[in-house]
Amino acid sequence: MNSSENSAPPPSLDHPLDTLILDILRNHPDGIREYALYQELRDQGIPPFDKAKLMDSLVLFRVHFLLFHHLYRIRAALRAQQKGDLEIHTLSIRLLELETFDASVPETPDPLTDYYMDLSTLESTDKAAVDAMLDAFWLAFSQMGDQGEARKVLGVEKGASREEIQTRFRALAKQHHPDRGGSAEQFQRYSEAAATLLEREG
Repeated sequence: MNSSENSAPPPSLDHPLDTLILDILRNHPDGIREYALYQELRDQGIPPFDKAKLMDSLVLFRVHFLLFHHLYRIRAALRAQQKGDLEIHTLSIRLLELETFDASVPETPDPLTDYYMDLSTLESTDKAAVDAMLDAFWLAFSQMGDQGEARKVLGVEKGASREEIQTRFRALAKQHHPDRGGSAEQFQRYSEAAATLLEREG
C-alpha cells in the first residue's frame, strides 16, 4: 500500500447500503450470521441480493464480497469516528457499541481489510478463480477433522486463548495472503483452522 493510500480518508457512513446494514445489526445485538444478513437484504428487495442465484459459484462470491466490502467500510468508519467497532465473521457479524470499544488500543493489522476494501478484486475474480478457491476450501474442510488438526495447522497449543488464535492467524494470513504472492490454498487452510477454533471459543 502506498503513502497516498495510507493518507486516504476513511469511508463515511453515507452509503445507503451501509446505513441499512447498520440498522439490521442494531436489531441483532447478539450478532447475525452472514447468510441471515443476506436473507434480510434479499427480503427487503435490495439489489443485487434480491435476485442473486447463490447456486452459481461466481454469483455467490460476488454477493459475499460485496456484503463484506460494506461491512469493512462500516467498521473503518466506526473506528475512525470512535463510535464503536464491528465483529466480522461469517458465523457472527456483531456491532460493538462505544462502551465495548476501547479506541486507545492500537488496531491490529488485518490482511482481510485490504482484500475486501479493494473493489478491483471483485472485478478481476472470474469463475475459474472462484471454483479454485472453493475446491481449496472443501479440501481444507474435509482435512480439518477436529480441533486438534486445526491447532496443528495454526501452530497453537491446546487451550490457546481467542486472542492468541487471532494473533497467530493474522501473522500467517499476512505472510500467505494471495495478494502478497502466497498460496490461496494455504491461506484458505489457515482461515478454516482459525474458524474452527474461534467457533469453539465463541
